[in-house]
Amino acid sequence: MKTMLLYFSPTHTTRRVLRAIAEGVGRPYTQWDVTLPADRARFMQAPPPIDRDTLVLLGAPVYGGLISAAFLPVLTALHGNGAPCVPVCLYGNRSYDEALRQMYGEACKAGFVPVAAAAFVGEHSFTSEIAAGRPNQDDIAQARAFGAELGRREEGGLRPLKEEDVPWHPRDAVLLGRHRHNLSEVGPAVCAERCVGCGSCVGACPTATLRMAPGSIAEVAGDTCIKCRACARICPTEAIDLDDPLFYETVEDCVASFGSPDCENTCFFRHRDEPDF
Repeated sequence: MKTMLLYFSPTHTTRRVLRAIAEGVGRPYTQWDVTLPADRARFMQAPPPIDRDTLVLLGAPVYGGLISAAFLPVLTALHGNGAPCVPVCLYGNRSYDEALRQMYGEACKAGFVPVAAAAFVGEHSFTSEIAAGRPNQDDIAQARAFGAELGRREEGGLRPLKEEDVPWHPRDAVLLGRHRHNLSEVGPAVCAERCVGCGSCVGACPTATLRMAPGSIAEVAGDTCIKCRACARICPTEAIDLDDPLFYETVEDCVASFGSPDCENTCFFRHRDEPDF
């Protein structure tokens, strides 16, 4: 068997977890990072061939209870050819809602056979006050243990995971704090006085929301922001962030509603003794 990693990871938490899982499986692996727009475009133009002897780890973060729309076209471009796959999502300590079931369904449509699934906790993209430092050393150890179990089960044949084996929670049933927030029109704001024109934020943006303006100052180029805050995390002068009262209010509600205690990681396999039909 071979191992292949395919991930969308604006703040690198998904990447860390998928690599740890692959390390646990215990053999060399290839990896495809489709976080940035140019990388996604190249990947979709010429997706790699996949055969039944390849274990594919699919990873993406959860935004608002779903997988980012930026990752879905990548899955659509793939041809699984019956290869086993493992959907993995990273969520910010609230809930992964429908995201893992969504990844399962898209993987099946692409011709993969999901054999396991996992939901890991990552530091919330809005604030470091929620799930701070996650995934931490314990999370990475659990990811490696999950990979090791995958490797052990390969020897006896990995069993297909049923859709009902993958938990989900309707997003409409989840209250985020005192009331619901609509951040669809909230995007990054650049402080021209602080911006040094390094371009780090532009290079880190997974949706091409930012560009360098004349005079080497970063500026907002569109309304495709997914609120990952990769730009804010990488900026060396704190010149960019989601500077909006609604965003600050949302962060306060998130901290109050699900800031603690930290959630646990969950991994799912088909029960060994359960019949196929």
